[in-house]
Amino acid sequence: MVEKDNLRLYRIIVEESPHGLGSALTGKFHSSMIALFQERFRMRKGELKVKNSDLAAHVLFHLCEGVLRSLDRFKHEVDPRDVMAEIKQLVINYLVGEKTSDCV
Repeated sequence: MVEKDNLRLYRIIVEESPHGLGSALTGKFHSSMIALFQERFRMRKGELKVKNSDLAAHVLFHLCEGVLRSLDRFKHEVDPRDVMAEIKQLVINYLVGEKTSDCV
């Protein structure tokens, strides 16, 4: 239940707070999390297959954030544990899987 409560609190801070304190806290949280991703990626630079680890940190943070934020809306359709397992596999494949050519 703690995970659901955390997601609900995050959603309230991001979506329902006035654009002031809530957005400042959200921005600080986003920056902190991206910086943490960047630090971890630098520590494991030799293992990663991404071209730009700083960009990868931004992409992965926002990808995970979007999926996690949507869990509250689709709680009857998916099990959050299954979603977390999928996110984990996605992140691992993206970071240490084969390098891919540009898709676009």
